[in-house]
Amino acid sequence: MLAAGAGAVLAHALDYLVVFPRAAARDGHLAATGHAYWPAAAGAAAIAAVLVLAAVAAAGAARARGRRWGGRGGADLPVSGLLCLQVVAFVAMEALERALVGLAPTVLLHRPEFWLGLALQLPVAWAARRLLGAVDGVAHRVAAGLARRPELPRRPARRA
Repeated sequence: MLAAGAGAVLAHALDYLVVFPRAAARDGHLAATGHAYWPAAAGAAAIAAVLVLAAVAAAGAARARGRRWGGRGGADLPVSGLLCLQVVAFVAMEALERALVGLAPTVLLHRPEFWLGLALQLPVAWAARRLLGAVDGVAHRVAAGLARRPELPRRPARRA
């Protein structure tokens, strides 16, 4: 769930950068459409991404030691599942933003940032899934390698 939230926020940010390439126009549109919370959302998404990556790495390492650690932290979620969660989160964000400034959510149907934002969810979900799988695999291989590493023989203590 955290991965989907972070992905939806990332796609949302990319969307607005593309649709409103000039900062002044983007800032004006964001202010007019209920995005006052955006800095907090971006910070929360960054924290969520770090937590997800840490959980995936810990799960991969635990699996190498033959243990199960709370699933694979989202690394086993298929792209389709991540995509569905991201789309729901994105649509909910956009509709709530408009509602906060007194606009009907139906205005989104006529806005390019809504349609591009929906389209961007797929490549972001695909990239996120690839990244999670890679982190899981690397953590698993590193932990497995460390577990197989032979211990160095200990020298007997010298007597004086």
